[in-house]
Amino acid sequence: MIPIPEELRKSLDKPTANFSLLFPRLVEWKTATGTDKLESKGAIEVLKNKFKPHANLLQKLHKKQQKILECYSSEKFEISAQLTQPFVSGLGSGHPTETGFILDRNSGLPYIPASSIKGVLRSLCEAKANELFGDRNGKQQGQIIILDAFSKENPELQIDIINPHSKDETKNPIPIKFLIVPKGTVFVFRGLAPKDSNINELFQKAFEHGFGAKTNIGYGKFTSDINKEEKFVSQPKAKLKVGEKYTATLVEKPKKSWKAKIEDSNITIVNSDKIPPDKKADDCVNVILKSLPNASNAGNAEYCA
Repeated sequence: MIPIPEELRKSLDKPTANFSLLFPRLVEWKTATGTDKLESKGAIEVLKNKFKPHANLLQKLHKKQQKILECYSSEKFEISAQLTQPFVSGLGSGHPTETGFILDRNSGLPYIPASSIKGVLRSLCEAKANELFGDRNGKQQGQIIILDAFSKENPELQIDIINPHSKDETKNPIPIKFLIVPKGTVFVFRGLAPKDSNINELFQKAFEHGFGAKTNIGYGKFTSDINKEEKFVSQPKAKLKVGEKYTATLVEKPKKSWKAKIEDSNITIVNSDKIPPDKKADDCVNVILKSLPNASNAGNAEYCA
C-alpha cells in the first residue's frame, strides 16, 4: 500500500515524475493485524530504481547558471571537482525510512545547496570572513555569491549502509540503507568573487574538508586540479565554425522552421521537418552549422540525429 491518493500515485510513478516529490512520498506500507507498518525492507532499493533524470534537464540547469553569471560585471568563477568519497546529505531530514536525502525541488536532482557551500567556505576562512560572506547580524553584505552545485553529467544514485551493532552479540546487525552519490562523480561549483578573495584556496580547503553529511568519517570529499584551472571564466567565447557540429537550444517554431540558439547566436534550422515532433522549446538538439549569423540575419543549420 502507498498512503497517497491513487491519481497522485500514478502521476508520481511516471518516468517523467519529479524525483524530489516521489522520494519522500512513494514508499510502500503494509497492513498487518489492523495496523499500518512501513515496508522498510527494500524501500530504498525501490526508490533508487525510480531515479531516472531527464536527458536534457541537467544541461539546461548549467546553461541557466552560466546565463545568470553573465548578467553581472563581477569576476566569475567555475570550478569542477571530482568526488573521492561518496556524497550524502539530509540523512536527518524527514523521510518514512528515517534516511532522507537532499534533492533539488525543481529538478529532482541531487545537488549541494549554495547555502551549504557558503557555510563550509566561511568556516574555513581565516581572515575577512565578514567582509567576504557578510556578518551574521545582516549589517554587512558579503562580496561572494555562490550558486547551487550540480553534477557535470547526469548522476547515478547508489546504496550505502550503516551497520548498527547491538550490545547482545548473539543478534545479527540490521543494516540501515541510505542513498549516496558515488565517488568519481564530478560537480561544478560556480559563483562570483573579487579577485583578492583567494576563492581557489578556500575551495581547495573545502574539498579536503568535505560537503554534506558524515564528513567526519570521510564522506563528501573532493579532488580538483584547481591550480591549473582558469579561476575566472570571463574569457572570450570560441568563434562558431561552418561545418562543425553543435548542441542548439530550440527557441520557437513560428510557421515552418525552428528558431534556435547556439550559445548566444541565433540560428534557423532549415530542415525542421526532420526534428522529432515531441521536441519543444528549451529542448536541445544536435545541428551542423551551415552559415554564420551576422548583424542582420540569423545563421542557418541542419538538424542531425
